[in-house]
Amino acid sequence: YLSGGVYLGGTGAANKLDHYEEGTFTITGSLTSGTVTFNSSYNTMAYTRIGRQVTVTGLIITSAVSSPSGVVIQIGSLPFTCSNLTEGAGSSGGGLSWYDGTNINARSWLIGETQTNLGIYMDCTELTAGDDFYISATYFTDD
Repeated sequence: YLSGGVYLGGTGAANKLDHYEEGTFTITGSLTSGTVTFNSSYNTMAYTRIGRQVTVTGLIITSAVSSPSGVVIQIGSLPFTCSNLTEGAGSSGGGLSWYDGTNINARSWLIGETQTNLGIYMDCTELTAGDDFYISATYFTDD
């Protein structure tokens, strides 16, 4: 514990490391159309927040899928809201691994500004019960 805070690279307010937190959160899921349910043993992700930077990690597994369609699976209930910066600069994106029971596939993800959802972009008709999603995502928050 350091009273007064820790400053990195200078003594201005922008250089102050003023928040550190670790925890877990339970995700929610939705599709453009249809429904997805996650295995209750694999629906909790971990997060670490250092300053404004948040990293979420985890394995989520589908337990049921009904009439899937569209191109986005929304993974909701991120622990902090994504930053709202000029011209989309607060948005964050990257890739994740999706195992469909036979093959490991790569898919992209996006967290839009002011959102608490991570969108996985894929043909949702390919989604089946028992699919594994290995996620590691980093984004910035204003919270």
